[in-house]
Amino acid sequence: MLPLPDVATRMRLSQADFDALQAAILDLYSCRDPEVFKRTAPRIVLRIVPARHVLFIDSRVDPASRRAMVVDLWESFPRLLPELAVRMRRAVLGRPIGGCTAERADSGAFRLVDFFTMREFHDAEIHDEFHRRAGIPRRLGVTWLRGSGLATLQAIRPPSEPPFTRRDHRLLDLLAPHFDLARRNAEWVATRRGECSGSLESLQLTARELEVARQLALGRANPEIALALRVRPRTVEKHVESILAKLGVENRTAAAIVIAEAEKA
Repeated sequence: MLPLPDVATRMRLSQADFDALQAAILDLYSCRDPEVFKRTAPRIVLRIVPARHVLFIDSRVDPASRRAMVVDLWESFPRLLPELAVRMRRAVLGRPIGGCTAERADSGAFRLVDFFTMREFHDAEIHDEFHRRAGIPRRLGVTWLRGSGLATLQAIRPPSEPPFTRRDHRLLDLLAPHFDLARRNAEWVATRRGECSGSLESLQLTARELEVARQLALGRANPEIALALRVRPRTVEKHVESILAKLGVENRTAAAIVIAEAEKA
């Protein structure tokens, strides 16, 4: 699991907040299919950042023009009219939003007032094409780079509700890297499921790696695996590193998912 950013040290969160955050992170990683993730992840975000709506936008960025075209858009429930969804995909995230957002990518959660004035926002094409028609007065978002694209996760509140707090800001900031990794894990597992012939042996692991892999699929830690296989923990650690590399995954959770799916075949 990814370490929590040091942003947490800049603001004290309650134990209840950290417990809710931990539960949300675990639930995100349990979504092993892209479509399941799309349906479930927005509700998970809403559990720790109270809002009326969650919106995820994936955009392709043109560095030369500093503009972005929306290629994927989904939300917590069907709030947007089809016409507005089309407008959002068609509208460019031009200056100041596109440029400033790209510059702040991976820097943590942001609010509109963090990097430009409301007048600049109201003059932007994206406001005229989408936000004004959709009636989005308050939003809190976190953004990150995805290859040549830009992904943004936003929580939205109506004007009748209070503005987002520093607590909301920090929690979304802490959740964002896990949201992104869980989403990529789900996409990778779906791709791997389609490419894999179905058997555990097809994963091209050595005999000892297969034994370790089966233990991983059971959710066991390295010391437990070492005890079960009667080897040293360092040996298990090396086998786990090799398994992750061969499967092309970034963590034990994703590896366990692939191995469990192959075992079922």
